[in-house]
Amino acid sequence: MLVLFGALVVVLLSVWAIRPSGHHEYPVKPITIVIGFNVGGGTDLAGRVLAKELQSVLGVPVLVENQSGNASMDAALTVARSRPDGYTLWFGSIGTLVLKRALGESEVDFFEDMVTAGTVTRLVPAVVVASDSPYQTVQDLIADAQARPGELRWAYAGIRSAFTVQALAFIRANELDVQGVHMPGDGGSPKIPEGIDFSVRNQNSAARFPTTLRVLAGFRDTRTELINTNIPALGELGIQFTQIDSPLGVLMPRKVPEDVRARLEEAIGQAVQSRLFVDGLQSLAFPVVYEASEQVVKTAAEIQINVETLDWLIK
Repeated sequence: MLVLFGALVVVLLSVWAIRPSGHHEYPVKPITIVIGFNVGGGTDLAGRVLAKELQSVLGVPVLVENQSGNASMDAALTVARSRPDGYTLWFGSIGTLVLKRALGESEVDFFEDMVTAGTVTRLVPAVVVASDSPYQTVQDLIADAQARPGELRWAYAGIRSAFTVQALAFIRANELDVQGVHMPGDGGSPKIPEGIDFSVRNQNSAARFPTTLRVLAGFRDTRTELINTNIPALGELGIQFTQIDSPLGVLMPRKVPEDVRARLEEAIGQAVQSRLFVDGLQSLAFPVVYEASEQVVKTAAEIQINVETLDWLIK
């Protein structure tokens, strides 16, 4: 009887050892975060700050892999098709993911193909000019563009990304006849390229590069939602714009086990409270804007509603 009992214990221990990874075992090997932009851009830098803190919280290496293309949708597709074990994650803009799907330019559906472990910051577009630009206000820029149709040039980094589409909506709503120039590295550049009159970039541009860039206005209803409340918001100026939020967060394939997803969400919740994480984002002039998964889904649904108003863009 003792022999049989001992054998049963051995079998049970063997089954326990080979059971699927769960909350208490994950992670046991390096995690890769795939970022869909080149090294040095805002999303890449914020993702690296998060990766470093997650490594500390989870106790395993958290690596960053850059895979640029299609406004980060190529990277999203790579992750959506990866093994759903929690070891391959996507860090990017929920707004761009929802938008690109609506435009038919992404195979990845936020609501069907991915699950989230939370968001940690938010990108807010702003009208940006060179520090030596003659435009002191966004009204100056609009007035000059209207007075000289077809002469002003603006730069955009991602083709029909959330930022680019909001810029197009701003241009359309204010009847500006301006020339768009695609410059893939523009979003993270410390300068406005020569021959370019303005760009639409993250609101932190001037804070990161105060000697070369100036923010004229942020794409928000009130300035309280901006990093620098001395900068006006388009809404308070009565200037028309369309808001497509760009919360940056961690996503993974939908079939990832719930306990693994929950462990990642727990780790992200710990990471955003870390002094090192907060200081890291602040050094980039990024706000810490944390949303747990349930709220992220609600935010994505709101983004979807705003995207659907762009009937001139979505065919």
